Amino acid sequence: MADNKEFMKKDLSLIIQIDNKMHYNDISQVQKIRDTIISKNVFKTNLGKRYVNKLEQIIQRQNTNKCLFCGNNITNPNDTVICEVCSSKFPANPTTSNQETSKSAKETEIKDKILQNANDLVDNAKNRIHSADIKSQTQNIAKNISENKNVQHSKEYAKKMTQNVKESMNKINNDTNDNEGTSQKSTNNRKNLIVCLILLVAIIALISIIGLETIFTMATVISLGYLIYTCVKKKSKKKAIIAFVVCLLLTGIANQFSTGSNSDNVLAYLGTSEEQAFKDYDSNQFRSELNLLTNENTQTNGKPWITILNGEVADVVLDSGMNSSLNVSGIHIGDSADDVAAAMKKQDAVYDTEYSISGTLETYYYKYNGQKVQVIFTIKDGIVTRISCTLCN
Repeated sequence: MADNKEFMKKDLSLIIQIDNKMHYNDISQVQKIRDTIISKNVFKTNLGKRYVNKLEQIIQRQNTNKCLFCGNNITNPNDTVICEVCSSKFPANPTTSNQETSKSAKETEIKDKILQNANDLVDNAKNRIHSADIKSQTQNIAKNISENKNVQHSKEYAKKMTQNVKESMNKINNDTNDNEGTSQKSTNNRKNLIVCLILLVAIIALISIIGLETIFTMATVISLGYLIYTCVKKKSKKKAIIAFVVCLLLTGIANQFSTGSNSDNVLAYLGTSEEQAFKDYDSNQFRSELNLLTNENTQTNGKPWITILNGEVADVVLDSGMNSSLNVSGIHIGDSADDVAAAMKKQDAVYDTEYSISGTLETYYYKYNGQKVQVIFTIKDGIVTRISCTLCN
């Protein structure tokens, strides 16, 4: 997946273009634009999804006078979904020359062609996204070439380290031949210590690469295979059964710790599997939207809304009315903007000035459990009213 920030920039630009051409009091036109956007799979980010949800609200005649970004009232809801304050903070799209004219002057010439223009904008956006994908793939190829070189250097270094270990072991063996009694025992202890250290380093490296749950799962499969082998060969099964039961228990424990879905920090939901999510949520509440599964705006008994993409939770939303203990890195609904700044400083979060509206929409990037996340705080009158969290790949 291309960089989430680039997709967000494209979605924001396209939203502004479509908004400048829309007449939201024409419900049939809004429905056609919504259907065109969904059928062509235009938007790639949570910001685009919010715009589609806004179109749905307009069709249902709900919250038609609320700003898409800050939730404040709009003076002209028939012409735009962006309030004057937010509109003044976003620059006009430089690629759209007609934006310099007033909206009233456009109405007569756009009325009959609005659908065709919207489709053209959608196709152009997809072409720009395709070009960005090609550029990203080229960069990935160059990165892979560089990483392959690093792998070759690592192999050479590992070969040297192996030779050094062999020399060290030979030296230990030579010392063993020169000593008797307690010296022999001391040397054996040193050898055992070296082997234990090597195994410990290998286990730590393996855990960091594939995770504790995967290691225990592999051990369970191996022990099950050994148990089957002992049954076929008619050998003693006691040790095989014990090994299988222990590995199975450890796998269950690791799975319980790894899911983390019971944590009050809703970031723990990000990256969990679809199967695990359906253990906590009613699958019938989810609807398909832009190739996603989401339960946003449904009753979840105080739990956060989640969005599932490619079999895992990719987006979590914390809104007013949900369990008060739920938080994002210590920030709860109802906390102040100063609390947000202090919490993000502790996380060494990067503030995104380009896609933030100071005091209204605050966007941060930081790492949680080794994964990069985007967190957007919606703030009204200095108070946090909504928190949206997205997993960045």
